[in-house]
Amino acid sequence: MHRTTDRFWKNFENLPMHIQKLAEENFQLLKNNPKHPSLHFKKVGKFWLAIEFVFKSLKR
Repeated sequence: MHRTTDRFWKNFENLPMHIQKLAEENFQLLKNNPKHPSLHFKKVGKFWLAIEFVFKSLKR
């Protein structure tokens, strides 16, 4: 299961459209293949975070 917060969506909506599109494409990849090698997760407490998901989206 994947969760977000209201704060996430507020910040997401402020991103440029091309970054939002890339983030949505990466999220589809996450949903379809959570073990894809381009997705890098980090365990934080009891949660696994897709840290690279955000950074890769912002790099392009």
